[in-house]
Amino acid sequence: LGIAEGKYPAGVIAGGLSDGTIELWNPIKVAGSETQAAHIGQCRTGPTPVTGLAFHPSQSKRNVLASGSSDGEVLIWDLKNVKAPTLSKPHKAQKSPHLAAITSIAWNNVPVRFRAGRNSDLGPS
Repeated sequence: LGIAEGKYPAGVIAGGLSDGTIELWNPIKVAGSETQAAHIGQCRTGPTPVTGLAFHPSQSKRNVLASGSSDGEVLIWDLKNVKAPTLSKPHKAQKSPHLAAITSIAWNNVPVRFRAGRNSDLGPS
C-alpha cells in the first residue's frame, strides 16, 4: 500500500540525495525514533544529484512527486506504491553546456501543472 490508500496518514517525507536517490520516510515513525521502520521506499533518478522536490498540492493526488536534478531533468513519480514507485518523464533535458541545475520545483494549482526553475532563470513567471 502507499500514500493514496491512506497507509501514511501524516504523509511521507521525501529527501533528495547527491547520488540521484530520493529516499522516502514515514514521519510518524521518524518522530517516534523508529529509524529502521521509518524508511519506507526509494526512487532512483540517475547519477546526478536531486536538487528539487515537490509533492502535488491536491489531496486527491498527494501521491505524485516531482523531482528535479542538477542536469536539468524533471521527473514525475507516482508513489501509490512506495515500495515500487512508477516514473514519468514529462521533460527530457537536452544536454547543453548552458543547461543549469533545477533549483526549485512548484506546482501551479490552476490548472495543475508544475514549474521548475534554475538559478539562471530571470524575469516574471
